[in-house]
Amino acid sequence: RGSIALIQAASGYALLNGSDFVKPEHIKAMAPYVLGHRIIMRGRAGVSNSAALSTVKKVLETVKVPKV
Repeated sequence: RGSIALIQAASGYALLNGSDFVKPEHIKAMAPYVLGHRIIMRGRAGVSNSAALSTVKKVLETVKVPKV
């Protein structure tokens, strides 16, 4: 369900930004907001949702976009 929500959010983001198709940067822009609440941060008391958002952003910075 998370991947479906990510594609739908990225599609809407692409449309609002004048693109006819989803680009990797659209996925990266929406991923923290769609996936952030799905991450459970263990071992830290009182972890906020912003910690999960920043974790997703850090992961996305390290992942290279495949080139066709």
